[in-house]
Parts: sequence; C-alpha cells; structure tokens
Amino acid sequence: MILAIACVNYINLSLSRLIQRLREIGMRRILGAQNRQILFQMLTESVLYLAIALVLAIGLVNFFLPTFNHLVDKQLVLWDSQNVVLGLGIIGMVVFIAALVSLFPALALFRFHVGGILKSEYTKVSRKFSGFSFKNSFVIFQFTVAIGLIVATMIVQYQLSFIRTKDLGLQPDQTMVIPIRDEAVQQNFEAVKNTLSSISGVVSVSALSNFPWEDGFYGFPSAIEGQGKNIEADLPTLFVDEDFLKTMGMEISKGRGFFNNSIGDKQTAFLMNEAAAEKYGIKEVEGIRIKSASTQEVKEGDLIGIVKNFHMKSLHHPIDPIVLTVSPESYYIDNFVVRLKTTNLAQTIKHFSEKWSQVAPDRPFEYFFLDEAFAELYRKEARMGQLFSYFTILALFIACLGMFALAAFMSERRTKEIGIRKVLGANVSNIVTLLSKDFVKLVLVSVIFAFPIAWWAMNRWLQDFAYRIDIQWWMFVLAGVAAVGVALLTVSFQAIRAAVANPVESLRSE
Repeated sequence: MILAIACVNYINLSLSRLIQRLREIGMRRILGAQNRQILFQMLTESVLYLAIALVLAIGLVNFFLPTFNHLVDKQLVLWDSQNVVLGLGIIGMVVFIAALVSLFPALALFRFHVGGILKSEYTKVSRKFSGFSFKNSFVIFQFTVAIGLIVATMIVQYQLSFIRTKDLGLQPDQTMVIPIRDEAVQQNFEAVKNTLSSISGVVSVSALSNFPWEDGFYGFPSAIEGQGKNIEADLPTLFVDEDFLKTMGMEISKGRGFFNNSIGDKQTAFLMNEAAAEKYGIKEVEGIRIKSASTQEVKEGDLIGIVKNFHMKSLHHPIDPIVLTVSPESYYIDNFVVRLKTTNLAQTIKHFSEKWSQVAPDRPFEYFFLDEAFAELYRKEARMGQLFSYFTILALFIACLGMFALAAFMSERRTKEIGIRKVLGANVSNIVTLLSKDFVKLVLVSVIFAFPIAWWAMNRWLQDFAYRIDIQWWMFVLAGVAAVGVALLTVSFQAIRAAVANPVESLRSE
C-alpha cells in the first residue's frame, strides 16, 4: 500500500509536470512523432528516475536492515549468491512501475488535439488537463490508506495496552519458574522445595504439573456428583501443591483453598475455577464430589472451593474450565514456581543456581519469569504494533509529500488569480482558505472511505482474541482530526507562501 501511495504521487506529479510540457509535446507531434514514441520517451524518463531511486533505496535498505531485523526478529540479507530471483524481481518491479506511471499521463495527453495544444486554446486545454478529477481520486486513495493505517495503529496499540493491564487472576510479576526435568528432584520433591524456600529473597515456593501454552492441560475422565447432578466429562486438570494459590496470588470466590500439610486435602480435595462452576451449573461447593481417573487409581473427594478465573493461556483463548488438585505423586510435578522479592534479584538468582547445582548436579539450572513468558505469547502482536506505527508514519509522510508538491503546483497555476484577488482586497487568510479548502475536502472524503474499511479490517483482527477491546468512536475521530490537521499544515505552508507574495511580480506582464 505504501508503494502504491508512492506510485500515485509520481503519477500526480508527472501529470502536473506534463502540463508545462504541453507545447513541447505538441510540437513533437507536429514534427511527426507518433504516440508510441512519446510514450517511449515518458517511459525512458521514468526508468531513469526509478533507476536513481533504486540506487538510493539499496543504500537505505543496507543502512536500516539491521534495525529492521531486530524489530522483526529475523536475519534477512539483501544480497545472496543464490538469490537471483531478488535481482530479477527488482528489475521487473522498476520496469512495471515505470510503465504504470507513464501510462496515466500518456493516456491523459492523447485525449487532446495537437491544434488545441499549440493554439490559443492552450490555456483552456491545460486548465482542463490540470483539473482535479484524476488527481482527486489519487489524493483520496493516498489519505484513505494513511487514515486507515492510523486507525489500525491506534486499535493495535490499545489492544496491546489492554493485554498488558488486564487482570489475569494471578500475579506473574516477580514469579520465577524452574523446569524440573530431573527424576531425582521429583522423587525428593519436598526436600528440594524446602531447600529452595530457605534461600534469601524467596517469598513462597510451589509447583505445578505443566503450563498449558506448552503441552495443554491434562484431561481425565471424571464425574461430578451431588446437588442432583451426575455429570461425566473430561476435565482439564492441573496438578499443584498446597501452596500454589498463595504463591500465584490467586483468590477463592467460594469455599476454601488447600490446607498445608493436610493428608485429607492431598488425597481427596478438589478445586475448580469459576468457568468450570458456571459450565456445570455449580453455585455452592457443599455436597459436590468429584471422581477423577487421573492416576492408576481413581481419585475421589469433595469440591472444597471455587477459584476466581485465571488465565493460563494467552487472551486469544477463552478461559478453560479447570480442576485443580494436589498431585498424588511427585512425578506429575514438572515445574517449581517461586515468588521472589524485588530487592537484589540478581543475587537471589545466583543463590538459586548454587543450590540447584547441589540438588541436581547433572541438570543445568534453567529458569524463566512468568511475566516474560506471558509477554512472549503476544510477541507477534507487539511486533505488529511497532511495524504499524513506523509504516503509518511513513505512509502519512509520503501522502503529505505528494500533497505538498501538488499544492505547490496549484499555487503556481493560480499565481495571477491570487495576485488579482490581493489587489482587490483579499487578505492572507482569504488566500490560504481558498487554496486549502479543496485539499481539506479531499481528506474529508478519504475519512468517509477509510473509516468503514478500517473498522471492518480491525474488527476481523480483534476476532482472534477471546478477550478484546471494543472499537471506540473517538479512535476514528482522533485519526480523522490528525489526518486533516497534518494535511492542512502541509498545504498551508505553500498557501501562505503564495498569499504573502508581492502581486506586482505576478501581474507586471499583464
């Protein structure tokens, strides 16, 4: 789309420049030049311009490629000994764009008679040729794209902000996860847990079976009975230890959590989240029993509490109905979860590494922070937000560049008119309004086109999130005001320049 905006700019400027060459081209046709020869001349000029642009572009790509690679987390290279397709593609693109941007001016030019170009009708022809019918559509297209990108950027950034600030039902900050991956550690789980808990800077240590974004939940054939219910279902299950809720900062909405060092809770107690309670129509925990074929022997016991909903997957997914139970065997436990103090974090991690080398000498110390793991789930969206921001600025800049040049051309075409108006008493603000209003109208028309397209596209994008923002009206208003403001500033510069010029200079030959 940005390349299309640039092509539109070139076509618009070619049309404008062609007006100044009408008599030259008319004379060429009088002297026998055919349309195809004039078209070939235009094509040759375009190819030369684009060849110069290509050299500059290659230099810019080489300069910005390391930054771009860092942004998109890729290792792209411009030239490769085997990448013949890239070179051929670039050459083909240059020829295609040259043909495209030459075709429009040529088709417009061939509509006129040679006589009309060379005789007194020149002014009439050039005025008709410089009319806004063709150029209007191009300017509208440019700003439709730019405004659409502004709206899209705002929605992406707002959704990312929503993701960062949404209450996940647990506290990922300052929470370190240590994958166990060692049978000796699993077999001596309680001893290792106590060793880790004794490290200075540790608030709490717990454990769980697995994180669902890696392997999903365990799903076990289960039965829910009581309160007139007899439900059989495969319940997504997390194996945890008794300190899990405290360590993760999770809250109970009804009933209670696990008691620490309680044999009964370890053997028979279950918790479920609010999503599971809602799905199975459970409003109170009393009288509900769960049978779960989660181990070699069926685990059966009471539902002791309902946990407030918490996210263990990205916000692309709805919250799963989950059952939590204390792991019946330590070999189901795959990860330690450690809540740390914020002070002297580096020293605390160093102590963990030292302790881990003692309890698991054959297994290297590995860890990650839970908030970083959640952020990684939205890495694609974060990159997309950055790219949208940068390229929206680029698209708006190119569109304004074209409008600036077009405004300069129109000011030049109306130099005598402006001089006469000033002689008759028009002030600077009148002239600026006269020259700016047509361009502002075009941007307002672009707003009308851009808003529904942007709403449709971004609404489709948001459908990928189970938890998302509502697209707000003020986003469109702000984007429209920004686009109109930038366009007005762009055009006003040329308009003011024309308005303050001495009318004697433009009228002395009259």
